[in-house]
Amino acid sequence: MQAFVLFQRKCQSFQSSTFSCKSLEPDQWLFLNVTGVSFNTSAWATWDVNLGFANCQMETLVIWNVGRNKSNKEIHLHIKNSNIGSSVVVSDGVVTLENSSFHFLDFPDNLGVFSVTNGTVTVISSEVIGFQGHVFMRLTKGQAYFVDVLFMDCVFFMSAIYVKQNSSLHLQNTTFISNTGCLVRVMNFSVAIFSNSVLKNNTKPSHFGCYTILGGAGGSILWMKNSIFTNNRNFIGPLVAVLDRSVSVIQDSDITNNTAPHIGVVSVVSNMFLIFLRSKFSSNKGKAVAVESCSHIGILDCLFQSNNSTYAASIFVGVVEEMPPENKQEVKKMLHILGDLDYHFKRTTRTMLQTWFGSHQGEKCLISDCKFTDNTGGAFGAFNMSVVLHKCHFVNNTVFHHASSNSKGQPTGGAVSLGLCRANISECTFAQNSAEHGGAISADGGTLTVSSGVFTKNQVLMTKSSSGGAICIPSDISYLLVRKCVFLGNKAQNSGGAIMVVESTLVIVEESTFQDNWAQHGGAAFGESTFQDNWAQHGGAAFGAFSKIGNSSFNFNNADTDGGALVLIDQTSIWSSNFSHNTALNKGGAIHCYAILKFFCTFCFFKNNTGMDG
Repeated sequence: MQAFVLFQRKCQSFQSSTFSCKSLEPDQWLFLNVTGVSFNTSAWATWDVNLGFANCQMETLVIWNVGRNKSNKEIHLHIKNSNIGSSVVVSDGVVTLENSSFHFLDFPDNLGVFSVTNGTVTVISSEVIGFQGHVFMRLTKGQAYFVDVLFMDCVFFMSAIYVKQNSSLHLQNTTFISNTGCLVRVMNFSVAIFSNSVLKNNTKPSHFGCYTILGGAGGSILWMKNSIFTNNRNFIGPLVAVLDRSVSVIQDSDITNNTAPHIGVVSVVSNMFLIFLRSKFSSNKGKAVAVESCSHIGILDCLFQSNNSTYAASIFVGVVEEMPPENKQEVKKMLHILGDLDYHFKRTTRTMLQTWFGSHQGEKCLISDCKFTDNTGGAFGAFNMSVVLHKCHFVNNTVFHHASSNSKGQPTGGAVSLGLCRANISECTFAQNSAEHGGAISADGGTLTVSSGVFTKNQVLMTKSSSGGAICIPSDISYLLVRKCVFLGNKAQNSGGAIMVVESTLVIVEESTFQDNWAQHGGAAFGESTFQDNWAQHGGAAFGAFSKIGNSSFNFNNADTDGGALVLIDQTSIWSSNFSHNTALNKGGAIHCYAILKFFCTFCFFKNNTGMDG
């Protein structure tokens, strides 16, 4: 509808009066400076009609069936610079609200102030304050645009905005502050996009219907970009929940100081995929992100800082599902839709397509170029899935002694905890992380490949049994491969200053450096590597069940009891390696074999190794 000009009929300066009609003539109606009026039209228009309200202070505005009638005629409603005290608009047409306010006291009807079907609503520079009721807007097969809108001090028993079916909701520069209840609920193949918006100090009570503040389900898209989500609270569930074959995107946003101790701040369950890009998750109580049964995951260039949870404070990912071929095509289609919605997002969609369906097909979870710092409860946890961590930094993350196992009973690493995973960690740094077992990484079952990584001053000193200053393998896995890594100054109270491995594990370490690591048993680890100046009670360089040691050098390692360089507890093959100037105060100046059935050593060189008994 155009601006309020050229109206043929004008009604001005109503005072405590009532205007009602059953049908409207083919005109443009403008109501100016109306005060205390009750306006009611409850029948279809018989001609095309434009209704305008400007500079009005109305107690009640009731307009039924604004929109297209059986004769294909329309009513367009435009409200400007007005204050409406208690209103109902049930619309199938075009509604525009501009610079208006809605100060509601009580609105029990669950239809909502706006119930839009096959129509469009635009709300501009307006405010909704003190509303109490089930829902403010219900959108079905329609479109809604909110620009510069404020929702404040409202109570929503169902949801502020309920996007019900095949609809789209766009919120730009919209603020939700100090509200109670669910704010936006997106269902059944609908889209909700938050852009440059703020959601602050909102609360979800336990007795309200929807169990989250923002929710998406049924093949929907929930997208937050350039927005702030801070100081929101939900003590019974997540703050953001995206479920059932839906898509969640958080881009260039700040998720800070939220409280959701059960499940997590952002919970994603049975999704097609999620993408988090260039966003900050900081000082949240409860997991920042909890993912269960999601087909594809991409988290790129994000910061996770000072989050607090008993386990995996920043990210937990569990059971990435294999989807049928027809759903894979749906994922590709949805990625292209996201790229079309935002031109700058196209590059990210291409990256995800290449990762999920390209040369690395099968790597369903990609976390790249992220920083994890000062998180309590560990930084990242995963169970029964394939995961890639690439160019990430983990600094000063901690798991306390009383939280040293997750819900499945697995030991938790100070930075990364893996259970039955197929994990590939490349070009990552781990510094000053701590836990009871696995100061940097704990991996229980599955496979683990670590390449081109740097592990510095990680430690496990909480109990006498603490093991694996940098990496702990507490049970049998298919294999552990460490290649081109550096381990400096890591410490363990018991075994494995750098790496602790239990028996019957295939372990290969190549082209790596171990220096100044410390433990009671096994100061470092092994492979085509350099071991220098490590100290241990047993096994100055390494302690554990090692399969292959080749092209390695063990120099100037020391043990207070056995194995100046190595203590071996399972069948081991060593070839083309040098052992020099290693010292043990008891058995095995270079190598001590403990209950090994077979030990092979070929083309090895031993020089100036010292032990009291061999």
